Amino acid sequence: AHALLTAYLIGWDSGFHYYALLTIPLITLAYFDDNRMKGVAIFGVIALMVATDALSRGGAPAYVLERSVVDTLHYANLIASLSILAVIVAFYFGLITRTEDKLRQLATTDPLTHLLNRRSMLEIWDLECATQKRSGNPMSVILCDIDHFKRINDQHGHDVGDQVLRVVSETLADKTRQSDHVARWGGEEFLVLMVGTPIDKAKQLAEKLRQTVSRLDVPIDDKNGAQLQVTLTFGVTDMPPSKTDSQEAAITRADVALYAGKHAGRNCVRCQGYDQPLVRHNAA
Repeated sequence: AHALLTAYLIGWDSGFHYYALLTIPLITLAYFDDNRMKGVAIFGVIALMVATDALSRGGAPAYVLERSVVDTLHYANLIASLSILAVIVAFYFGLITRTEDKLRQLATTDPLTHLLNRRSMLEIWDLECATQKRSGNPMSVILCDIDHFKRINDQHGHDVGDQVLRVVSETLADKTRQSDHVARWGGEEFLVLMVGTPIDKAKQLAEKLRQTVSRLDVPIDDKNGAQLQVTLTFGVTDMPPSKTDSQEAAITRADVALYAGKHAGRNCVRCQGYDQPLVRHNAA
C-alpha cells in the first residue's frame, strides 16, 4: 500500500512500485489453507499494480520533484527491491536445500544410530561391486551382532538397549576407515563393507573392533553411575574380484561365520572365506 501510494503521489518514475512486486513471490511461497485464495491474492496485486500504473503514468503526480531527485529515487528503489528479491530467493533456496538434505538423511540413515540403513547400504554395495569389476580390488564384509541383546532389553529396558546401540554404532563408525561403509543391518546387527581389503585385513579390523567394544562401559543409570559392558560376535567373509559373487551369497557366508562365533561362545571373530565349504551352526 505504501509503495503504490507513494508512486501515485510523487510519480511512477520514482520506482516505489517495485516494492509492491515483491509481494508476488512472497505470496507464491507462503502457506495458504486454500490455494485458490493464493491465486486471488496474486491476481489482486497484479490488478492493483495495473490500476496504479494507469492512474500514475498518464498524469502529473500530486507532488512534483526535481528530475535529479526522481532519478535518484528510481535507481535506489530499483537496487533495493532487487536486493530484497535476491535475499528472499536465497532464503527459500537455503530452506529447500536444508529440507532436501534432511529428507535424504532420513531416507538413507537409521534414525537411532545415524548409520546407513539396509536399503542405502545395498545401493552403495551395488556401486562398489561395479567398481570392483573394473578395478579388480578385493572386498570384504563384516557382519556383527550384539551378544545377549534381548537379555539387555529384558533386564534394563529398551532405553538402555537404545543407548547400547548408539554407543556401539559410534564405536564402529569411529574405528573404521572413511572408505568403509557401516550400516545398521537390522535389530542389533551391523554390517561393515570394506573396499579394497582382503579377508585377512578384514579379520584384523574385526578383532580390533571386538576388543574396543569389549572395553566399553555403557552408562545405564545416571543416578548411581551404573555401567554395562557389552560384547560383539563377528562374522567375516570376502568377495574376490576374480569370482562371480552376489550380495546374498556374501551375506550368507558372513552369517554362517557369525553363528559359528555364537556357537563358540560369543565375543569372538570367525571367518568364512569364499572358497571354504559352508558349515552351519545354531546359536549357542
